[in-house]
This record gives sequence, structure tokens and C-alpha cells, in this order.
Amino acid sequence: MDQDSAGTYYANCYESVNYGGVVGLVSKLTHLSLEKFPVTKNSLSKNLKILELGAGQGQHHKYVSDNYYSYLMTDMRPNLLKGLVFLDSRSRVEELPIDAENLPYRDNEFDRIIATCLLIHLQNPENALQEWKRVVRSGGVISIYVPCESGVLLRLAQSLSTRRRQRKLGLDAKYLHYQEHRYSYPFLISIIRNVFGKNFVLRKFPFLIGNFDTNLWSIVTVTNIKE
Repeated sequence: MDQDSAGTYYANCYESVNYGGVVGLVSKLTHLSLEKFPVTKNSLSKNLKILELGAGQGQHHKYVSDNYYSYLMTDMRPNLLKGLVFLDSRSRVEELPIDAENLPYRDNEFDRIIATCLLIHLQNPENALQEWKRVVRSGGVISIYVPCESGVLLRLAQSLSTRRRQRKLGLDAKYLHYQEHRYSYPFLISIIRNVFGKNFVLRKFPFLIGNFDTNLWSIVTVTNIKE
């Protein structure tokens, strides 16, 4: 799938595939879980400057606590963000093709980064994590959603839900999924550990215990410590 085709899917089909019925309830839980533990004891709890990467069509914004003075939404495909209007005057959209691996922001500019289902899509996720580390201040927080790819429970759930919906839309479900979800869960966790050392907390969902085969996703909360 080329970038234009992927952009068409995310603009026209993603919402209906992932945010309706039972699948929509699970999607809501992923957003809620990302915000359940958004900060750590070493971070500020209010007046944050937040950067959301891979914001899509703004699905996550409404779940974020009212603890910020600036909330910037970005995406590699700015057409997804066009037309988004928020009553909250502190939130704005950067309608530019923002590359999560090469951010156009200053060092230490943000208190928090939010990345929903983004890391698994990138060409070089380790480069991206280094960039995120650069633009978040020391003591700030990076919140990352990591799907348990290719765990047994997740593959079963996908076969019974999103892939069925994609096939009904005439899409090649497996090709679409694996073109976009490029990496396994163990690989992504290993590079997070390589970049941030022990400065993160990992929480598994929905069962909290067990390995990636018995869960659907994890939330990684990084405390960005700079020497």
C-alpha cells in the first residue's frame, strides 16, 4: 500500500472500521488507558505543553485531562486534520506533514508527547524515540500505546473484528494490516528500553498480567531523564 492509498484508507475508512460497535468500545478503552497513568511522580501535573504525534482525525484529544495550556496535534498526513475545530482555544492543529522521526521543534520544548497507534507504523521507530526524547524536557513524559503485535489474543481479536469490517469494504485486510503494522511487540519494547533505559513503566491491558500473547496492548509511560 503506497502512502496515497494509506491516506485514503485513514481518511475514509479508519473511523468506521475502528470506532463502531464493540470495536469502538475497545478503541475507547485504549484511549482511556493511555490517559489513566499519563504522568509520573517526577513530572508536572498541570500547565503542560503537549504534543500529540500521529493524531489522525483527533480521536484522542477528548480523553486528555484538562491539565494543559497548549495542546498541539500533528500528523504525517495533514489532510486528516483538515476541518478539525475545537472549542478549547488552547488546542491547535499543525496542518503540515510532520514527520515523527524528524520533528521541527526545539530541544526541551514540550512537557509531554502522546503517541497512540504510531510507533508501530514508522520506518525507523528508534530514530523517532530519539527525536521524542530530544524535544521533551527532562522530567517530562512520553506516553506510548503499543499493540501486542503479533500476539495470539490480538490476532484472534483482529480476525473477529477489524479484518471482517475491512473485507466488507473490499480491502485486502491482511495486506493492509501488515503493511501498516511493521514490527512485533517484543521488538518495539526492546527499542524503548534501549533508548530510555529503565525510565519507563509498562502496563498491560486488558489483563495486566501475562505476556504479549495474552493481552491486546500495553501503555508505556516514559519519564524523560536527561543527563
